Amino acid sequence: MARQLVGQRLHASRGVTTGRARVVKDDQDLFSFKHGEILVVDAVDPNMTFVVPLAAGIMERRGGVLIRGSIIAREYGIVCVTGVPEATDAIKTGDMVTV
Repeated sequence: MARQLVGQRLHASRGVTTGRARVVKDDQDLFSFKHGEILVVDAVDPNMTFVVPLAAGIMERRGGVLIRGSIIAREYGIVCVTGVPEATDAIKTGDMVTV
């Protein structure tokens, strides 16, 4: 069932992308991350930096334009949305999502 989740109205990193979600709740989940997936996290932390270049997009539960995930996404030209309260609960690994 299609559903729209809304993040902050500020642009973390512009663009649109679609891919399979990879919900990362702990460091072990990072080792399953595949190129082209959408990284869905509470917030990008330094341990996650190595998977960001592989991501088609990033969705963060917390955040704003100055949070780590937004800054890294802009540097790599990756689509990013932050401040999506239900992101890690409503989305499951493998779901098709558009960011």
